[in-house]
Amino acid sequence: IIIAGYLASFNESKYDWVFFSKLKDFHKKKQHFRQSKYAATRLNSRLLEPSPFDLERLMAILNAVYSLENAKKLPSNLDITTQISNLSSLKILLKSSNVDYISAKTRWKINVNFSYVKAIADDINFPLENYLAE
Repeated sequence: IIIAGYLASFNESKYDWVFFSKLKDFHKKKQHFRQSKYAATRLNSRLLEPSPFDLERLMAILNAVYSLENAKKLPSNLDITTQISNLSSLKILLKSSNVDYISAKTRWKINVNFSYVKAIADDINFPLENYLAE
């Protein structure tokens, strides 16, 4: 959930089909997007504040990443909403709007840095760099 939250915060939603599509033609190890003429002066997105995302998008990314990496669906007996509320109480996920914690349109932000997420990804042998836009 932490890795999916980081991907949702630091990847733009318009690139979700590239990184999380089940079609083999769209899912590449590394995507190089068109560089603008101001690319040299552009800051790395990891240095900026995480952008808020919908809980619905977090769940979609979590399901897509799990099925792409494990070649099977996420088990249905997992209580993900409880895990999200636990991460929220630990201040790893921060709620940025809405009152209902488990509403699909609640906006969340991840509150951990890249090195923390990279350490988790390395522990579970997850290729984090394959899913990040530069």
